[in-house]
Amino acid sequence: MISEAVDANVTGITVAEAQHEYAKKTLSSPKSHYLLLDYREILKVWGPEFFDSIISIGVTGHIGIKRIDEWFDGHYKSLKTGGYFVFQAILGTQALPNSNYQFTTKEKACQGYNFISKYIFKGGCLLLSDWVMDSAMRAGIGQHYARTIRNWRDSFLENRDVLLKKYDRELVLLQEFYFAHVEASYRIGVVDKVQFVLYKSAHKDFHARSFKEYMDVIEEPWQNEYDVDWKKELEKKGL
Repeated sequence: MISEAVDANVTGITVAEAQHEYAKKTLSSPKSHYLLLDYREILKVWGPEFFDSIISIGVTGHIGIKRIDEWFDGHYKSLKTGGYFVFQAILGTQALPNSNYQFTTKEKACQGYNFISKYIFKGGCLLLSDWVMDSAMRAGIGQHYARTIRNWRDSFLENRDVLLKKYDRELVLLQEFYFAHVEASYRIGVVDKVQFVLYKSAHKDFHARSFKEYMDVIEEPWQNEYDVDWKKELEKKGL
C-alpha cells in the first residue's frame, strides 16, 4: 500500500463499479479512499494543482487517440508543480513487422478492431509509444531529466574553483557549456529520457516473425508456449 509505504494520503478513482466496491472493502484505510469517478471529473472535484503525484494503470488503451491529449492535459493541471505522473500502459510500436497500415497511422488510429478489442477490452485501442510521448510533451509533462542535469550543473558550479585547480580552464568551460546545452535540449523537448519495461523472450527470433506464423505453431489457443519445441516446429513448417 502506497499510503503505508510512504506515509501518504491516497485517493483512488475508477469507472468500474466492481473494482470500486472491491477497493473500498479490501484496501480502504484512514489514509486511503476510493471513488467511482471519471478522470474528466478530477479538476471539477479537486481543482488545479491538488495532487503531489498521480499514478495511472492501464488507461491509455481505453481512452484512445481522440482523448489522449485531454487525458494528459487534465493530469498536468491537477498536479502540483514538481509533482510526478507515472503511468503504466500497453503501447504499440511501428517497429513491428507486418504492421497493418490502419494501425500504424495516427489519422486512422482506433478505427478498426481485432480479437482483443472486440471480445475482451471492447472498444480498446493500442496507441503507439511516440503518439503518447508526443501528447505528454504537449501537455507539459516530461522534462524530468532536465532537473537531473540542472542538479549536476549546480553541483559542478559550486565546485568550480576546486575543479579549476585540478583541470585546465578550457576543459572546465567545456563541461559547463555541455551541462547548459543538454539541459536546454531537455527543457524544450528535443530529447527526453523515457523508461520502458522490456521482455526478453526465450525465443529471441520471434519478434521477426508474423502473427500468422506464430499462431500456426500453436495448435490450440490455450497451449503453453513452453510446451512446444519451437525450433523443431518451425523447421517442420520450413520457417
